[in-house]
Amino acid sequence: MNKLSSPNIMKPLFFYIFGVLYLQVMELILPFSVTKIVFLVLLMIVAINILKKRYKADLFFYLIVLAGIIYLYIYLSTFNELISYVYPPVIVAAISALALDNSPKNAAYINWRNINKLILIYLFVNIVFFLLKFDICFQDAGIQQFRGFLPHTNMLGAVLVSLYLIVFWQKGIVAAIDRILILLLILGTYSRTYIALIAMIISLQLIGLYQRKIPFIGKLLIGIILLLIVGFPLFNLLVVFIPALARFRMHGFSANGRQYLSEAFLNTMKESSFKDLLLGVNLPEAYFSNIKLDFPHSFTENSYMGITLMFGIVGLSIFLIILCRIFRQVRSAQTACVIIVCMIPLLMQDILLSVQTGILYVFSILCVIYQDPKRLKDLNPLQQL
Repeated sequence: MNKLSSPNIMKPLFFYIFGVLYLQVMELILPFSVTKIVFLVLLMIVAINILKKRYKADLFFYLIVLAGIIYLYIYLSTFNELISYVYPPVIVAAISALALDNSPKNAAYINWRNINKLILIYLFVNIVFFLLKFDICFQDAGIQQFRGFLPHTNMLGAVLVSLYLIVFWQKGIVAAIDRILILLLILGTYSRTYIALIAMIISLQLIGLYQRKIPFIGKLLIGIILLLIVGFPLFNLLVVFIPALARFRMHGFSANGRQYLSEAFLNTMKESSFKDLLLGVNLPEAYFSNIKLDFPHSFTENSYMGITLMFGIVGLSIFLIILCRIFRQVRSAQTACVIIVCMIPLLMQDILLSVQTGILYVFSILCVIYQDPKRLKDLNPLQQL
């Protein structure tokens, strides 16, 4: 980071992100977890700066913290087996609100070259373990999926997409290598969600590069037409020949666990009173009663459903406000399209129900917004030095 006259909240957030990513590599040989230490350090830095009033924290932030404390108390006293799913979204919401208040102009002061190098080192280590077929970095879900140093393949997919978003606007050899390695690792996860997502993000990136005289929306319409005419037939052909796309052919998109959990969610919504829907406290128990099969690994694999079940209309409204505040920062159609696309995987993955993936995902979206060339042009030239 370059020196600033005021604290830059992006500094501790980068410290947390890379601290956790690198420590997870070490945890492969350690018999205990050390990543929580980094998170506690982050909380201390943020708390101290708020107490010193060095970080701007408006009423919305304090309302999230207050609501989070109330929800945590209720779940601890009534349904404490769910607490591990409850506290991550509270933290993600609070950190996201604080970042929105403090970081709009700070992206101009970040040493992106060093960030790109940190990403490259992490990706390189992952590629080495992938090529060596290191067993502990794979999981067997009918097919050997690379999960890297994280507990689950879907977590790795969320992290990799987030890292791609961080370097989305970056130029140079290191950033280009980062993108290539991220693409290769995502293919190694065999995750349909993240393969489709990275394909859409790369497409939006390429559309922005082609024919700059044409408005982005016009180029997007041309791209959609080409996708309908050429894209889908070509994809069906690639699925046959590329092993990384095998899950698209083997399993399709029907009769899976997500659909089963979605039905349980819809039944819960239909059977619940408005009072239950408002705060959501009684929804998880009703949701579990609607599930006849055992899903010990996941509360729900849909972030929106998870937020609604645990926090009700109140909690969902908080996240919608955060999303609206994110869109208020957008300055170009290309960035807006990237953010809209990034909201899609939340329908299939519980990204927001994890502290690591939730904070990183929201933070990476903010990086796309704050690095937008159109936005940087609006900054004072002195701020770009």
